[in-house]
Amino acid sequence: MSPGGAVDDVDMDSEEDEEIAMEIVHKKTHKLYMTSIRSQLLLLLQHVSICQDDMCLFKQLCATHKQTWKHMILCKNKDCTSANCKNFKHTLLHYYNCKMKTCEICKPVRSLKMKILYIF
Repeated sequence: MSPGGAVDDVDMDSEEDEEIAMEIVHKKTHKLYMTSIRSQLLLLLQHVSICQDDMCLFKQLCATHKQTWKHMILCKNKDCTSANCKNFKHTLLHYYNCKMKTCEICKPVRSLKMKILYIF
C-alpha cells in the first residue's frame, strides 16, 4: 500500500467497475428473459384467441387463459387488477403497434404468419 492509500483507491475503482459490469450483465440478462416471456405470451395469446378445441393439448393452460382473454376483450379499466388482464393488453398493444421486422418479441408470431384477433 502506498502513502495516502493509492493502492486502496485502485482496488476500490476495480471493485466499482466490477459492480457496474455485473449490473449491466444483469440488466441485459433480465431484458432477454423478459423479451422471451413476452414472446411466449404472444404465442399463447395467439393460440387462445383462435382455439375452439375442447380437447386442446394445452387444456388447462388454454382454458385458464381463454377466461382472461374473454375478460380482457370486455375490460375498459386501464388499471384492472384482474389476473393478467393488464399484462395481456400491454403485450398485445406492443404487437399491434410494432413495426420492427426484427423485434424479438413479435418475431415468433410473425414468422409463423399467425394473426392475433385485434380487440382494441
